[in-house]
Amino acid sequence: MVKKLETRPTARLIAMNKLYAPIDVPEYVGLDVFGVAITVIHSLRHCRLQ
Repeated sequence: MVKKLETRPTARLIAMNKLYAPIDVPEYVGLDVFGVAITVIHSLRHCRLQ
């Protein structure tokens, strides 16, 4: 299943399949992201999970 990480206004995982609900990531939970980057459209220098 493919998910997109959304960091604003809060961190959550958004499934590309609309049949699945978003998964909220609480602030106190550690999050390790792994996978394959297909394309980067913007600079990643200033991206930080807050």
